[in-house]
Amino acid sequence: MQYGIWHVERRDSADRDQLARAALALCKAVRGLDGVAGCRYYWKPSDTVVIVAEGESAAAWRAPSADVARASFDLYDLGREVGYEEWIDARSGQDVYTSAGR
Repeated sequence: MQYGIWHVERRDSADRDQLARAALALCKAVRGLDGVAGCRYYWKPSDTVVIVAEGESAAAWRAPSADVARASFDLYDLGREVGYEEWIDARSGQDVYTSAGR
């Protein structure tokens, strides 16, 4: 499994409830993509939401989708992305390392 983790900080003028609803809408859109096992959001104290997507590969949540694009724009109207991480499981990491001829 791989994980995509976005940190989105609330803009000063944005309402927290609207930010939460936008994060939830993005999670629902991402969950609708093939190869995505789940997507949830969490609060990191009170001004940042952290969105965690889980899937077979990062390509799963990067697939072009009008629903994901619409939800992303709605979210980024209310917040700004301040960080992104990708985590891969140990087996996938080892497979990549081995395929590189190491």
